[in-house]
Amino acid sequence: NKLSKNSAIRISYSSINTADKRSCAEQLFGSYTEKSVFNTDVKCNTSYTSQLIYNPEVVIVIDEFDKFMLRDDSLQALLWDVADTGRLKVDKDTYIDCSKTIFILTSNASKESIKLKIDKLKTDDSDSLETVSFKQAFLNRITSVYFENFSKYIYKEILINHLVPIKEYYSKKYNLFINFKDDILDCMAMELSEMKTGGARNVGIF
Repeated sequence: NKLSKNSAIRISYSSINTADKRSCAEQLFGSYTEKSVFNTDVKCNTSYTSQLIYNPEVVIVIDEFDKFMLRDDSLQALLWDVADTGRLKVDKDTYIDCSKTIFILTSNASKESIKLKIDKLKTDDSDSLETVSFKQAFLNRITSVYFENFSKYIYKEILINHLVPIKEYYSKKYNLFINFKDDILDCMAMELSEMKTGGARNVGIF
């Protein structure tokens, strides 16, 4: 794809090759060597590294950051260094100026669960935890925005917006007039608002 300036880059966990032994940071923002037609080693950059070199004034959205953390904490370490130095380390000889780059990290982990995991890290003697380990010092370097689950009133508006086109479709095509009872909509909205999954999302920006 042709690279365009002033565009956002979205990175999801599907970008990671799970069979590749390299860390998440190396796969996303590293470099590697390939043999040329003359059988010499040629250094190549990953796609995201090339895009960042071409346009350092870009917005990079790393979606569901906690999924990367389940594999390893290399991406957290890399971005921690970016927050401290303003540069992204590609390899021992290459750095990219990220002083004008905006990184947005999203996570489905709730504010309470992140705090719980941090507290567990402080008290657990083991280095290996099955949960995602967000380091407090890393979180201190980013601006966190917590989105709570929608209220039943917002869910009701969403339901109405989705149901109105259905109502109009059946009215025009089949001459059927459908009315949605208010108490049914309230009940459906309440059920949605009380669901425990898929509601909250957190965003970290730096």
